[in-house]
Amino acid sequence: MFDSVDTDQSGYIEYSEFVMASISSKNLLKTERLEAAFKMFDKDNSGNITPAEIKAVLSADSNIPANVMNAIMEQVD
Repeated sequence: MFDSVDTDQSGYIEYSEFVMASISSKNLLKTERLEAAFKMFDKDNSGNITPAEIKAVLSADSNIPANVMNAIMEQVD
């Protein structure tokens, strides 16, 4: 998952990559919502999302079943 969004293979998800991954042809998200979602993951305000930041955000959500969390984490690593 991470690698498919990180199109330039920099090891980080830049804002433009995040936006492109978030847009669907049927439902375009408003810029404000995309920015809020990106900032939720970009904890250090670097303008990039690291695999560690994805793990931190997902780990904070206790509603995600353990097997789903493990599958997601395997994709991020």
